[in-house]
Amino acid sequence: FFQKFFFLFLLSSAKISLAHTASLAASHQSQSALMLRQFHAEVVGEESEPETGAAQAQDEAQILRFFQIPLRLEGVVCFGFLLCLNSFLYIFTVLPLRVCRAFVGFFTSKFATGKTHQERLCFYELLQALLFALACYTLSIHDLSYIYHLIRGQSVIKLYVIFNVLEIFDKLFTSFGLDILSALQHSIVRSRRRMLMHTLLALFYLSFHSLVLLLQLITLSVAVNSHGSVLLTVVISNQFMELKSSVFKRCDLAVLFQVTCSDIRERFQLFVSLLLLWCRNMAGLQWQCYEDQCTTLLGQIALLWGSEMVVDWLKHAFVSRFNLHEPTVYLSISHTLAVEAAIPDSGVLRRILRRLGFSVMPLAIVTVVVAAAAIPSFLTSDPLFLVALFAVLLLCKLIVGLFISHLVSKSESAHSESEASLLRAAFGPLDQFQRDKTKTT
Repeated sequence: FFQKFFFLFLLSSAKISLAHTASLAASHQSQSALMLRQFHAEVVGEESEPETGAAQAQDEAQILRFFQIPLRLEGVVCFGFLLCLNSFLYIFTVLPLRVCRAFVGFFTSKFATGKTHQERLCFYELLQALLFALACYTLSIHDLSYIYHLIRGQSVIKLYVIFNVLEIFDKLFTSFGLDILSALQHSIVRSRRRMLMHTLLALFYLSFHSLVLLLQLITLSVAVNSHGSVLLTVVISNQFMELKSSVFKRCDLAVLFQVTCSDIRERFQLFVSLLLLWCRNMAGLQWQCYEDQCTTLLGQIALLWGSEMVVDWLKHAFVSRFNLHEPTVYLSISHTLAVEAAIPDSGVLRRILRRLGFSVMPLAIVTVVVAAAAIPSFLTSDPLFLVALFAVLLLCKLIVGLFISHLVSKSESAHSESEASLLRAAFGPLDQFQRDKTKTT
């Protein structure tokens, strides 16, 4: 019995193994045939016909949208650049006139009571000018040549870290400083509570933020004047790091608006920094234009400016592609800024600066300190030169203001009130003045 059972067991096992081997051979043969057919189709097979209809139209629309973004972005940046320039020229033209008016009116019998709203405004203008002068003095006591050579003696890695740390502090001081200046104005004009604390905070903010911007300018000057352009390469690579922090994140319309305003502010700060850098280098050459040095300097300045523009183009193009934003959204952003600039009241400058996140006074302080050190002393001590410079700046302020008014009227005629309500819903609530204007309309 056991011999028969063992014989049957061996016979069944042999049949099963033969069947399994045959199935494996057939499967292997079919896979080999499939691979051969695929290889034959890849080598001698004809290409499939191109996609037609909606898929092809969508691909073409995405490519067209990708190349339209830089043009739309530059339109918004140019308009925001004019707004920043108008605010920057306000510090050197309108603010001195308002300070003179406040100085005359504050010490006359017209404001002798000390309780009127107009007198508080005059006092705020005088305090603002005093803080500006004190911040300029605290910044001018630093030896720029000593700071320049101290930074130049550092290694490349240290300079890279210093540049990034200064950029971070610039953004932190900007977000914090706008609140400090607004609180100071509110405490003087309306409540007069905690006025001394807000004044000291404002002086601290203006001094330290101006120092950060000055160190940024000196670090940029070291990078431009370095031999071999190694540091300049580090600065340009730092600009391309923005792509990593912005492109691969979800970006809705409100975030895109903030990113665009930040790019406008950075573009204007870079413009002023490069202009001051050119003045410092020309002062080092005794304002004599040597062809080799001037060509090298202008080439490096153009390289920095061009790299900033290319980074902004790539960043917004890929952000719009990954988040499915249309190029027309930049027209809406431009119209939102135009709506803020269209309200004719005394708070329009404050609203625009808060919208753009741009703190103009520290940059103006750095401009005064660096320009005073770069311009020859016989010119800065000449009253005729100062009057002529003030007249030129005032003329530029009027021209920029007229150009902004033309762009604002053009933007208002191109957008309806329903579109403006959609913009307010997308980009956040506007100021109370804008809501009043909407109700009136």
